[in-house]
Amino acid sequence: MSNSFLMIPDSVSDRIVLFDPLDGSLIDDNFIDGSVDTGLGIFQTPINAIQVNREIWVSDQVADAIFRFDLSGNYLGIVNDSDNDGTPEGLDNIRGIEFVNGLIYVSNSGTENGAPGDGSVVVVFDTDGNNLGFFDTGDPFDIRAYNGTLLISDIDEDNIDRYTIDGVDSVFDENFVDSNGETGINFPQQITVRESNANLLVAGFTNIPDFNNGGLYEYDAQGNQVNLFNADEGFADRLRAGYELGNGNIIWSGGDGVIVTDPATGQDEDIYTVNTLDFRPSARYIEPLIVPMEGTLDLTGAIFLGDQGLDKIFLTQDLNGDGDANDPLEVSVYFDETNASGLTEPTGNVFTIFQSDSGAVFYGDGDTDRVYRLFDGNLDADALDQGEAIVWFTDSESTPLPTPNGIAEGTDGAIYIVNAGTGSSPADVVYRTIDLNGDNDALDEGESSVWLDLTILNPSSSAFDIEFIGDVAYISDLVGGDDDVIYRAEDLDGNGTVEANEANIFIQDGNEFGVSVDFGIAVDEESVYTWESLDNRHLQKFVSF
Repeated sequence: MSNSFLMIPDSVSDRIVLFDPLDGSLIDDNFIDGSVDTGLGIFQTPINAIQVNREIWVSDQVADAIFRFDLSGNYLGIVNDSDNDGTPEGLDNIRGIEFVNGLIYVSNSGTENGAPGDGSVVVVFDTDGNNLGFFDTGDPFDIRAYNGTLLISDIDEDNIDRYTIDGVDSVFDENFVDSNGETGINFPQQITVRESNANLLVAGFTNIPDFNNGGLYEYDAQGNQVNLFNADEGFADRLRAGYELGNGNIIWSGGDGVIVTDPATGQDEDIYTVNTLDFRPSARYIEPLIVPMEGTLDLTGAIFLGDQGLDKIFLTQDLNGDGDANDPLEVSVYFDETNASGLTEPTGNVFTIFQSDSGAVFYGDGDTDRVYRLFDGNLDADALDQGEAIVWFTDSESTPLPTPNGIAEGTDGAIYIVNAGTGSSPADVVYRTIDLNGDNDALDEGESSVWLDLTILNPSSSAFDIEFIGDVAYISDLVGGDDDVIYRAEDLDGNGTVEANEANIFIQDGNEFGVSVDFGIAVDEESVYTWESLDNRHLQKFVSF
């Protein structure tokens, strides 16, 4: 479980203020006090507070520093202070920052303090605070990772530019939004992603009276403007950021503070707009903060994802309830070659992942020809610690396993593994594996057997996935040049093996419903689902009787 917030710096009171990500209500107006009068005395103009794993990094435009805090707001130090003398270096006039793929990208627009290049650059740091270098840009004000690229707002040209996402080797790709600053956006500031449709919201800070172009711009994934929320819709000019809340309203920040607006009606609600002779807020960028509750680990709704490019298994989870796993701490490495169990290159070609009722995760790897068992014994959300990973089942002379394609658990507690053979004998089979002696593997005598030889059903078998509804197994099979099928198999006589008369075609291509069968399948208590990716490209549902 976790607590979720939105962080917005106030550069007048020099504080980080917290808001509710569902409705925008004020939670804490003094989460981090960096002011001279009452606080740490470090902030001068804080712009952007972002979460970097289990830390908060705050960019300060005038202090030329990135300040580090823990998730409770306790001060840890300055990122860009390599000699630890308390003086920041290497940055000047910084604004928006972004954390993606283990790197922090910082917009820089000056040459003081040893800042690199001509000043208009993006400087890249790793999570330890090491300055890795820079790449040239226009005059950058904000940076956002989007669809595998970096979008950077350029206030010199009033454009939003797309760059590759390659650390210090990032290069310009194209003008994502090409504005003339009059009929289009002027002075583009923060870029955020709208949760409801994955479009972009970009704050246009400057309003030119003849064009009335100040406000919050919405762009689709191709950079086409699809909306403009301006003063007529309740969004004033001098906007710095806009962010879609969980209830569909938009919280926005600017020179007047923080306001929530219903984009359908234009109705406003002042949230943090105190304006007296003594205090007038100036709100900056809006970012999510996720603070896990200590001592708990709830993986309800979590999804394990095997990446064949990065050679890792990721744990993905929606911690803040917004329907995705794109926020801080929502994606982490669950298992890879860095494991302390001594398993060498165990994730080079992950084919299939399955979590059993016990909580153990089983996955098949096509490079090592093995099925591994992972178990997070210390509840730290990974299986990288010593003893948390073991070889469950492996290729041998009697049990060839060149392609462990599908894994499922039967009602008997056994783990069933589909092997698609290539020159092996038996070629395409379903193995039944079970740990009889409690050593967390199925490598001992009597712990594995051929449950179903698929070649007796079709010599051209090429099986992929398996699922159970009760004692009945459903197995997808592309069967070479024949019509793809899903088999129904059940050990009716209880002898531990499925004979030819105990298996039949459940459904196949060319069926009367006109739907196709494909690699992966899933089940609920009564139905079988298959995703057809090459033809109809949608989910098929078949009812089991």
